[in-house]
Amino acid sequence: MKVALGFHDIAGILQNLSLGFRKRGDIVLTISDTHNKFYDYNYDVDPYNLSIFLASANKDSWLRHRKILLALFWRCYKPLYRKLCLHYLIRDLRGFDYFIFIWNSGFFKEKDFLKSITRSGVKVITLFVGDEIRDREEFEQLYDTTRWQLPERYYTPSGYEKLKKLRLHEQYAYKIYSVPDQSFSAVRDYYHLRIPLQVENFRCNIPQNKPPVVIHCPSDPFVKGTDVIEETMKRLESEGFKFIFKSLRNLPNSVVLEELRMADILVDEIILHGPGVLGFEAMLCGCAVLTRYYKASPKCFRPPVVNVDQYTLYDQIKRLLINPEQIKILAKQGRNYAEQNNNSADIATHLITFQEPDYVIGTD
Repeated sequence: MKVALGFHDIAGILQNLSLGFRKRGDIVLTISDTHNKFYDYNYDVDPYNLSIFLASANKDSWLRHRKILLALFWRCYKPLYRKLCLHYLIRDLRGFDYFIFIWNSGFFKEKDFLKSITRSGVKVITLFVGDEIRDREEFEQLYDTTRWQLPERYYTPSGYEKLKKLRLHEQYAYKIYSVPDQSFSAVRDYYHLRIPLQVENFRCNIPQNKPPVVIHCPSDPFVKGTDVIEETMKRLESEGFKFIFKSLRNLPNSVVLEELRMADILVDEIILHGPGVLGFEAMLCGCAVLTRYYKASPKCFRPPVVNVDQYTLYDQIKRLLINPEQIKILAKQGRNYAEQNNNSADIATHLITFQEPDYVIGTD
C-alpha cells in the first residue's frame, strides 16, 4: 500500500499516523507546510521547495532547466510557482493508493489540489480535526461558551468559508473523519475521528502523590478556558485543599510527557470538547483526565474522563481531591482505553479498511 499524508501536522497527528502506516509495512510519503514547535519531527517533502519536486523526478532535467524555471518563477511569482509545484506533486503521487488530508492544502488552492489528486486515481481520506471547519459563532451558541470573548483571529476564516471547505471535501473525499461538535453542518455521513499515538512508547506511572499533582498545559489558553481553570484552583487552595498545581506553557512535547508521568490529574479544557491529543497522552502516562466531553458522542467514543465545564469544574476537582482512590481508578481505566483505541497502526488500518457501522455518524 502506498500512502501520502499532508499538509499540516496539527498536534503531531500527521506524523503519528504516518508511523502507524510504516509499522504496517506501507510505503509512506509525508508532506508538511510547517514544523510544530512542540515536536521534533521531520517530513519527506516541504511543498514550498520547488526543487524537491523537480529533482525527485529527473535530476538532470532539473539541473538543465533550473535557471529558466527560476527566472519564470520570479517573473510570474506565485501563480506559476503554485502550478509547477502542484503539477510535479500530482505526478509524483500517481500510483499512490491514498492521500490522508489533514487541516489544509498547504499553499495550493484546495479545490485545485482535491480535483487534481482525485483525477489521478488517488483516494482522498479527509481528517477534520478542529477549527478548520468549526463555525466558532455557531459553536458558542450551541454549547454555551459565550462567557469567553476570543480575539478576532479565532473567527477567521468565516463560518461561510468553513462551510465551503466542508462541502468541497464532501464532494471529493473518499472518506471523511470528524466529530459531531464541529460537523453540525455536514450533509454527508462521516466516520468518528480517532487520535493516533505511538502507544508502545509511553511509560505509564500512577504516582499517587501526597499531595496530588494537578497539571494544566494549554497549547492556547484562549481556547482552553485557562482563566476559569486557574481561578478554580486558586479558590480550592484558599479553602485549604492540599495539592500542587502546575500551569505549564510552551514546553516541548517530551518535557510535557515527563511532567504528566509524575502527575496525578490533567485538567485539559472546558470550552471545546475533548479529550484531544494531550488528554490521551495523559491517559497513557497514568493521569486521571478532566475535560469537557460531548455527552451525545456515539458509543464508539466513550473515554473514561471526568466531564467538566465552567459550572462543574470546581465540584469535580474537589471530589477527586477528597477521594484519591478515584484518581487511581480513573488513571488505570484511561490507560487501558488509550491502549485499546489509540494505537497508530490500528487506526491506520481502520482508515483504509474500516467498515464497522458503530463508527459511522449519519447526518439524517
